[in-house]
Parts: sequence; C-alpha cells; structure tokens
Amino acid sequence: MTYGTRELIAAATDPFPAANPGWQLRERTSPWLALGDEVADLCRRGGDESETILIDGLLVPRSWSNAAATAGQDPCVPHRYGDTYFHVVPDTKTILRIRPGEHQTIQLEGFATDNVGLFMLSARPAVNGAATLTLGASKFGPGKSTTLDIALPSSASIGFPVYSYVYSERDDRVAYQWQFVPMPVMAGDPCTAFRDCLSCTARVGCGFCTSSGRCEALGASNSAESSAAGLWLVRSGRHRRVHGGQSRVLASRSRDLRVCRLELPIELLSLEMTPARLIDVIANLRSQDGDLTIYATRPWTCDSLAVVAREPDDRGVPREAASLGAEYFIEVFVAGEFLEGWMATSPGPRSDVDRCERLIQYAIDDA
Repeated sequence: MTYGTRELIAAATDPFPAANPGWQLRERTSPWLALGDEVADLCRRGGDESETILIDGLLVPRSWSNAAATAGQDPCVPHRYGDTYFHVVPDTKTILRIRPGEHQTIQLEGFATDNVGLFMLSARPAVNGAATLTLGASKFGPGKSTTLDIALPSSASIGFPVYSYVYSERDDRVAYQWQFVPMPVMAGDPCTAFRDCLSCTARVGCGFCTSSGRCEALGASNSAESSAAGLWLVRSGRHRRVHGGQSRVLASRSRDLRVCRLELPIELLSLEMTPARLIDVIANLRSQDGDLTIYATRPWTCDSLAVVAREPDDRGVPREAASLGAEYFIEVFVAGEFLEGWMATSPGPRSDVDRCERLIQYAIDDA
C-alpha cells in the first residue's frame, strides 16, 4: 500500500515529529497544512493515480522537494509531467476566518513554466453544500490574476474548518494533467472581534499583540496586521512554541496579560480534538495525522458525533471522546489504507456518503 510507503518517508525525514521536529512545513498560515505538515503529506492528491509513480515496477508515492520548488518546478518528485508545471497561488497572508452566512473574496495568481499556455480553473468544497465557491475566470494562465469568492452557509458550525479545493486542469492532447491547491477556512468571527488575550488565542489563526493591545490575525511568523516589536502571543502545541519580536517568553497563566499561557495546534485546521460528524471526519481524512484514532458515538452512522484523538498509553478512550460517549471506531491510517484500496478496485465515482457507509461497514465487520 502507498500509505505505508508514505509513513516510511515520514519516518526517514521526520522521525520524532513532536520531540525533535525534522522536515516539516513551518509556515503556520499555509493552506497546504490542510493536507498535513510532512513531506509526503504535501503531495497527496485524493487517491488519484498522479499521487504515485511507477519506478522499476513498484508504485511509490511522490514527496516534497525543496530543490524542485526553488527551481520553479513541480515540488512533488519524481515528476509525473516532466518539466511541465502550472499552478494557482492564493494571495492569503492569514488563516481565513469567515462568519457563517458571510463571504470573503481572495486573489488568485497564475504560475506556470514557459511551455504552458492557458489552463482550466474550477473549485469545489470537500463536502457538498459546505461552501459556495465563485471563480472570476474559468480559464487561467501564467501571470494572470482572478478572484475566488468563498461563501459559508448560515448553518456552518462556528469553530469548525471548511475545506475547499481549486483545481487547475490542462489537456495537451498527449496526457491530461491537473494540479490543485487546498483552500481551508475556519467558520467563525474575525480575530478583531475578540478583546482579551485568552478569548483571542483560543481561536485558530488569531494571536494577541501586547504592543497594540489587539487580537490580530496570525501571519507567516508573527502578526499579519502589526509590525510593532513586542510579545506576540498565540497558542502553543505538542510540536513547538511560537514567540514574537525579541522575546522568548512563554509562561504559565497569570493576571499579567503578557504571560498568558497559550497553545498553537500542530495541524492548525485539523479536526483533532474537535467533535464533528463522522462523514465530515472521513471526508477530510487526508488532513489527519495517521498516528491518531477516530472515536464515534454508537450506533455508527454518517451523522454520528466523532472526534480524532491520540490513543492513551493505557489504550483506553481519551477524555475528549469519553465526554461525547464515543467509542473506538478505527485508526486514521487503517481507514486511509482501506478506502484507498476500495476506491482503486471499485469502478465509478464515489460520494462522501458512499465512503462513509463503506468504512462503517468495514469497521463493524473486519476492523
């Protein structure tokens, strides 16, 4: 299975992701974190055959190359399309936060190698109805700009991520080629709506600047809204802590706003530790850490409440799952391997409901 090969790549490039991070995507506002932060995660393509390449009779997954990216080539190697590479680059400096019932428009820039002309653009959410996406153009090319409008329905759940994808497609009469970029957003108020350090830093993509005294949007390293030197407080997590200005302070909670204790999630837009419908967890399975486990409430249906969490050392149910009344459902990596194999051997398109129902059946009968 290519899933197992990806884990071998991860073990070689990032053997101790929590204790001593190796090769990981460090830009905390990158939309690619929706896929994961390790080199093989960043080249996932939804189980499509272009996610892998045949080498000496073996099907292997592609993985990220800094050298290829620096050269303006397809960063996922080995290359499937030779020197041909085309893409869409979203002009996002922060993690997008959109209130349910509202919308936001972002700029898209076209990029391609010299031998690429126009290509087709399309966009769709990971879950039907989760967002309404409107592109400013259906054909695109290098050096061109257009817009993507993302509108969330009023029924969107605050605090939950909504995943969408922008696809670039090209048919050069020799082979069909495609690329995509994830466009995750968080359903919720903008950072400016929060007035104090603790409520601010409890929100994904927000940080508190002690110089301005404001809750501001997280940029690639510090605030995306303020250049003032000072302590920049965000949430810290299992992997690493983020500090701002010249300060390296991260203290325990105190009455002093400058040292409120905060945490930054590893996968900023992951559903880890956040209750969701089982169908939504499965639809976004590829954004989850393969070491985690899915827990769901019985009877298992696509509408069951589910949470993705790390299994405790005693192999019991983690607190986050127990509080929902959820039970062990399946490990993320097992679910990924099963669905990958099932979709490869089952002809025809498969909906989110199809995948959810088939995985439930597998969990009941076999897992």
